[in-house]
Amino acid sequence: AYQSLGQVERAIDLHQQSLKIKREIGDRQGEALSLGNMGDSFASLQRYPEAIEHLEAAISRFEVLQIAHRTPYYLDRLAAVQSHLKQYDSAIEAYQKAIAIRLDRDEKKAAAKTMQLLQQLLNASGRVQEGWAIGQQAGQLLIESGAAIDDWMIPQWQKKIAHFAKRGTGQFLLCFLLGLLAFPFFVVWFVALLLFRLLRRPFLR
Repeated sequence: AYQSLGQVERAIDLHQQSLKIKREIGDRQGEALSLGNMGDSFASLQRYPEAIEHLEAAISRFEVLQIAHRTPYYLDRLAAVQSHLKQYDSAIEAYQKAIAIRLDRDEKKAAAKTMQLLQQLLNASGRVQEGWAIGQQAGQLLIESGAAIDDWMIPQWQKKIAHFAKRGTGQFLLCFLLGLLAFPFFVVWFVALLLFRLLRRPFLR
């Protein structure tokens, strides 16, 4: 509650008190939750090394306790923090673990959302082809899960177009015709972006 009100330091103090109590009474799941909440709070303050330390500790405890439904959330949070520090390989691994757990639990919609985050990370790190492939998988899962348009991690303007197209046949045909006209320009833009990312790789090493 304190964190949602912007009082993050106060929230950390309360989580520390909670962690101490949970350890004293032997509540291992509660201990893991307190560690995870502290990791979230440290991330909010951009205290990334401390965030990673606490998130990894929480994940480790959830894995030992075999509490699978808790682990993916903190893996997503860990990956986000690692991305800020440009620890891309570690972040990609964390996202992949979260996706595997969610797919094993048949949580298609949640898995797709993590895949979309992974796609953004892969694109940012220059691995565009892998990003495109994982994005396709995410789209398929969102379709299978019956996800709403707002659940898709696409620009807001694309969501508005999709909502407009759903209003009726006339609106759909209009969007379709405009899409046909815009397609050649999109191809040129995509190829240019792909070439730019491929050509800049040698200079980033």
